[in-house]
Amino acid sequence: MIAAGWYVVYRNSLKIEARKEAREFVDHLDGVIDSLHRSIIRYYCENEQHTGDLSSSIKAEFLLISHYLFLLKGLGINFTGGALLTNYRKAATGMFFETVEFKKQRDIPNWEAEVASLAAQLKLALRRAYFSWSGNYEHPKIG
Repeated sequence: MIAAGWYVVYRNSLKIEARKEAREFVDHLDGVIDSLHRSIIRYYCENEQHTGDLSSSIKAEFLLISHYLFLLKGLGINFTGGALLTNYRKAATGMFFETVEFKKQRDIPNWEAEVASLAAQLKLALRRAYFSWSGNYEHPKIG
């Protein structure tokens, strides 16, 4: 009886720890998406000299999002927003990213609204994937 009780406690502690780790990844990813959105707006609106540090930062943040999604997949979280991420990258970088005509992105109708909308949709898809996973989570070691 005592061994069964300890097993239940151990199993629950593994679940809690895995959920906590996954939640931290999701929260960090939210922060990266927010930071990326601010960088994109600064890149097109406040970047008169077209400095490369902002474009490098934007590329790095997109790469960081991909890495976090890879880590979440390793935990068993099935993120189905790959198309959203692709569309967000397209809206953010456009055809003119890192060219001398980079300000032409602003000529695209409602590009700021499109970028903001896709960022919000990406965050929502991420939260949905997390909550779907946490509702029926089973630790891989204890099945």
